[in-house]
Amino acid sequence: MLNLQDLENLSISCFGSHGSDLTSKLDRLCPPQQLHELSLKFYPGKMSPAWLNPIALPSLKYLSISSGNLVNMHQNFWGHNNIVWKIEGLMLESLSDLELQWPMLQETMKSLRVVNVSWCPELVSFPIDAVGFRGGVWIKDEHKH
Repeated sequence: MLNLQDLENLSISCFGSHGSDLTSKLDRLCPPQQLHELSLKFYPGKMSPAWLNPIALPSLKYLSISSGNLVNMHQNFWGHNNIVWKIEGLMLESLSDLELQWPMLQETMKSLRVVNVSWCPELVSFPIDAVGFRGGVWIKDEHKH
């Protein structure tokens, strides 16, 4: 993904993709640092890619992850040495096995303003009703932590 200095929005969909080495190929990607929006759909791995972190994607404002087999976030996702995400908007949808804790997410995404979650039954610590079904939206100014 070289010579993509102007790329700000990237959508990666693995729908219909087959092959046991797909996850390792995706893990070797190096998305451009200036990305503002990233959408990851039908990701086949149980652990998020190592490059999905605030150091590799320092300009990311919006992150959408939907469908797929994701269970946990790679340790890099949580930042390092007080480097945290600049993400303002997060959407998590149809991730039946994803396990995240709301306090930990807020700690690494201090700029978070809007979170939309649906069909993610393991996200019970999130301040959103029915996350395992239709879910809903958390808006920072409407909910005090």
